Amino acid sequence: MCKADQKLFNNFNISVGMTEEFMKAVDKDTDYNLINPRSKQPCGTLNARKVFHRIVKQAWENGEPGIIFLDRLNKDNPTPLVGEIESTNPCGEQPLLPYESCNLGSINLGMMVRDGEVDWARLRETIRLAVRFLDNVIEVNKYPLDKIDQMTRSNRKIGLGVMGWADLLILIGIPYNSAAAIKLGEKVMKFINDEGHAASRELAAERGSFPNFTGSIFDVPAGVPPATPPSPPSPHRDHLHPGQRLLRRGAALCRLLRPAGHGQEHPRGSKPHLREDRQGPGLLLGRTDAADRRARHGAGHQGDPLRRPGGFRHGP
Repeated sequence: MCKADQKLFNNFNISVGMTEEFMKAVDKDTDYNLINPRSKQPCGTLNARKVFHRIVKQAWENGEPGIIFLDRLNKDNPTPLVGEIESTNPCGEQPLLPYESCNLGSINLGMMVRDGEVDWARLRETIRLAVRFLDNVIEVNKYPLDKIDQMTRSNRKIGLGVMGWADLLILIGIPYNSAAAIKLGEKVMKFINDEGHAASRELAAERGSFPNFTGSIFDVPAGVPPATPPSPPSPHRDHLHPGQRLLRRGAALCRLLRPAGHGQEHPRGSKPHLREDRQGPGLLLGRTDAADRRARHGAGHQGDPLRRPGGFRHGP
């Protein structure tokens, strides 16, 4: 496989699209057809279980390739009459139709703390500003192809995610691997999901629904739930993905521009180090400003998760 050599394709994310038919062949240990993408005709066969085991082995070695279940994605396709979802953006946050573009933003949850508690008012304001901002990006962006321009403006998908989740937990004194953290995570993401959809509906009233609204899963009589339960029942301009997709981590580049934990990930899992790319050494990574603030002002007290067993501390 191309990612077996650690010196090749280092800056590419490689994923494998899997169908229900392929997974059934894996389960039965039978062959599956290789389909020519141009003619759509079979051009050979391979043993599904052997291929699957090779994918798992390679993913265990270096994290790639990833896998994506195409049939499952299309069950939540908000515009099935427009086309089938064939892929996602490189990090997998946003399933995309052919020629759709990825328009993502991340809320830094580490900045949503006040007096040791979640600042819900600030988070609500940030969510609503972010939804409007991302919708504006669709308008002002310059697209490389006319097809991308047309598809993006017609569906108007946006993705609103998070970063700094572990930072938030540090600042309010909740251990990362606790039941309290899970409960708060569910509450925060439900809040982001609900407020994001509300802001999207407000944009629909102000600017009009997205052009491909007719025939979408939202095109139903008033009071009738749409086909996909996690989606909001009323028309809105931008399709925010269901809550589980909103819960994807923040884009890595966003995190590098602002010191914060990678999405939900642990901020203290590695020692500080210099990030190096083709232009040479760059950013100092490893600790976050939230961890530093907590260490300076709260470390060592009884409720500090940095000192508590089962909290953040992994070493001296």
